[in-house]
Amino acid sequence: MSNNPLIYTPDGEGSLALETDAFVEAAFSRWPGAEVVWTSEDPDDPVDVTLRVQDPGDTHHFQIFHARALDSVWSDGNESQVLRVAQWIRAAVPDKDKRVVLLDPVMWVAAVVQPGMTEDEILAAWTAEPPMPTEGP
Repeated sequence: MSNNPLIYTPDGEGSLALETDAFVEAAFSRWPGAEVVWTSEDPDDPVDVTLRVQDPGDTHHFQIFHARALDSVWSDGNESQVLRVAQWIRAAVPDKDKRVVLLDPVMWVAAVVQPGMTEDEILAAWTAEPPMPTEGP
């Protein structure tokens, strides 16, 4: 799928509940000037839409990819851009009880993105050292 950080829900296919049209509409609202750069109707293609967006003040655009299974989104943006996408996805998911997770490309480091978290809080959770297992008796 991607060598980029993944924003997904472990709650199963369709769990982000961001249908393609709602995803695109929400992105256009968040990133004025966003554009659809690719779509696919092929049911075997894991991506159904790719958007190109740019944050005000950023010098480079980045892309956001929407999974056809409605369970994940990923971006080719830099760390700060990915954090903003994770924050935006968390806010856009209609069911606040759904878990939204930011996962690194090798699926080693993860952070649960809670409603209302700031970019700094997401980064701190994502870069925190995982707890070391305690030794048994």
